[in-house]
Order: sequence, then C-alpha cells, then structure tokens
Amino acid sequence: MLERRDFYLATYNDAHGWGGALSSVLGLAEAFERSGRSTRVLGVSRTGDDGGGDSDPGRVNLCPRVWERLWRIRSWLTPGALARCLRRLNPPTDGFIAASPFWAVAAKQAWPDVPLVYLFPCLLANCLPFTWPRRRPPTFWASVDFAGIRRLEQAALARADLTLAPTEQGVAEILEFTNGRCRRLERFYKGVPELVVCPTRRAEQRRALALADDAFVLLGVGTLDSNKAFDAGIDALARTAESCHLILVGDGSERDRLKSRATRLGVSGRVRLVGAQSDLAPFYAAADVVISTSWYDTFPNAITQAMRAGKAVIVPEHDPPRVYSGMAEVLRQFGGGYCYDRCLPESLPDRIGRLHADVKTRSAMGELGRSVVERCFDWHWCVERIAGLCGVSVATSVMSAQRDMEQLSSATIRPRGI
Repeated sequence: MLERRDFYLATYNDAHGWGGALSSVLGLAEAFERSGRSTRVLGVSRTGDDGGGDSDPGRVNLCPRVWERLWRIRSWLTPGALARCLRRLNPPTDGFIAASPFWAVAAKQAWPDVPLVYLFPCLLANCLPFTWPRRRPPTFWASVDFAGIRRLEQAALARADLTLAPTEQGVAEILEFTNGRCRRLERFYKGVPELVVCPTRRAEQRRALALADDAFVLLGVGTLDSNKAFDAGIDALARTAESCHLILVGDGSERDRLKSRATRLGVSGRVRLVGAQSDLAPFYAAADVVISTSWYDTFPNAITQAMRAGKAVIVPEHDPPRVYSGMAEVLRQFGGGYCYDRCLPESLPDRIGRLHADVKTRSAMGELGRSVVERCFDWHWCVERIAGLCGVSVATSVMSAQRDMEQLSSATIRPRGI
C-alpha cells in the first residue's frame, strides 16, 4: 500500500505521458511541493499497478477495469471502476484535485469526506460535438456515450467542493451548463511552464525545416482533429504572401486530409506537418506568430506557452455556441495578440497580414504577452486558494497574482487594432 501524501492530483491519461491536462497537474504538483506539501499524481493506463509494489513513486497509473464488451457505456461505468481503484489506496491527508470529471466523481464515491477540487474543467459535452459530422452523434451508441458524459460532468460540478475555471468566460459557460447548480466556482489563471527560446536555436530550427531566414512562420500546436480545425490555418495561408509558412506540430485523424487540402490549395510547399514532438521549444523559436484555429479551446497551453516565449498570438473571438475561445478574454483584457472572427474566412488572413507587415507591433505584442504570463499566470495562487479551502497552510513568498493582474490591467497600453 502506497504511503499517504497531502494531496493527490489526478488526470485521465498516462501519468508518465504528455498532454495539456497532465502538464497542468504536474505544474500544480510542483508548486505544492515547493510550498512544503507532498503530492502524488494519479493517471490511467491499461497496465496500471493499482497502487501495488514496494516503491513509493510520485506518479502512479491506475487501471479502471471495465468489461470490454461494455465499451458502449464506458462513460457510465468508468467512475465506479476508478472509485474501486482508489479504495485500495490510502486517502490523501488534505485534498484531492481532479483534472477530469471521471476522477472528480470517483474521488467523492471513494472518499466522500476528502475535500475535492475540480481543476479547470474543459466541458466535453460542449467540445465533443465539434468532432462529429454536422455536429450530431454519428451513431446511436455515440449518443448514449454522450448522454453519459453530460451526466458525469453535471455530477462532477455538483459534487466538487471547489471548481476552478481559467477565465470569466469559463465561469459563465459552467454556470449555463449547470443552470447555476455548482457548489463553489471561482476564476483562476493557471501557471505556465518556463520556456526558454534562444536566437541560435531559432536559426538552427529554421535550417532544419528548410526555411529561409526571412520567412514569416506561423505555428499551430495540438491534436490534428476536426475540433482544432487546422484546415482554417491552411485556408488562410492561401490568402497570404508567398513568404508565409505554416508549421503544424501534432498528430491525429485529420493529418492526411490536411496534407491533401494544402496540395489542393497550392500551398503544400509552405506547410510542414512535423508530427508530435516532445520538445516544443525549437518550434516556438522558429515561429514568428502562434495561431489557434480551434472551435473549442478553453485555455490552450500552446497559446500561453507562446506568450511565455515572447511570441505574438492570434486566437478566435469567443462566440458561443459557435466558438469557445478562452484566450480571447486574456487578449482583450491584457493584449499580446489579435483576435479574429472564426466564421469569416477573410478575418484570419487579415490578422496574419497585419503582423507580417508590422514587425514593431509584432515585437511589442510578444513582449507584452511575456510580461502578462510571467506576472499573472502562477500556480502559487492556486496553491494558496486550494490550501485555504482544505484548512492547511503553505509556505510561499510569491506576490499575489490577483494584485499583479489588477496592476497590469490598469497600466497596459495595447497596440492599436486589438
């Protein structure tokens, strides 16, 4: 049986893998450790050890066993299977932090008296339709699975002692989704890992990608699926100058279709699909601007990391239920890039063209975005809030991010056109 720790942080993917949710969980776990509180990160895998073994690792994968023949109703059964895994472990001393509705419901089933924090929910019930043809369940069983997910997310938000949303737009989305039935809901910006981008790496990466020194490089990072919709980036490229290039980092079901689209539009020589990458720093170094083309993205790590790296960004306007774009709120409040209308074909090429033509504005946006992220997006703020909910103290010397945000917002002067 594994030794108890102060906080468990759980994500519904491999605890030793990669992904936005895992990155957030690891960042928060590191902040807890620096503040003097022990943590364990829980993940999910087919070969999870269920907490067995003699070692006491900081990351453990559990295996929620659901009979394979019941895959059609897996979303209904998984929380109970996870709860059974948790009951075989010692509960955390102070609190459980879930970055997934499956974990949130399971934790309350297994340990009802342990404080539960639901971390930055990305509502699958609002996101999944963007991956379906005509945004309708393609099969009857897909609709059954979808009903289970809606029910699961409603339960997670109702049972969590505290839900943290990354933006005011996220708060509004959750309140509408639950009809106001959410126990405690607060807005907190999440932390962003430090990303060092040096000039020499920029030149090396551009040579490796066969890009000219004077090429204007757009970067998109994420799963190549219909929600991320990188076809919009390829379409925009066809409406921009020949010196504009697009790098797509990631893999997924839409890869072949994106390649075909680039060929059909005559821009295949200006599009590079480089697959999933463990080290993103060289690609941020090579880029001039980082773009988001998603229909649904509450707080994309790719954009916040780009800002941390001093890159200007371009993101869609928030226009629910057609488009959910959490970063639009950040750019509107603080600056650091342009917003565009996701549903107007000429809008993204226009924003790209502005930044292509105006190096001074591009540089100013990048520096402003870096300042915003460094001063305001800090995990210690979340640590202090969660520790307060759980009735424990933490050691921290970090200035309040709330005060930093207020000061920066009042003092910020954005480049024209934002």
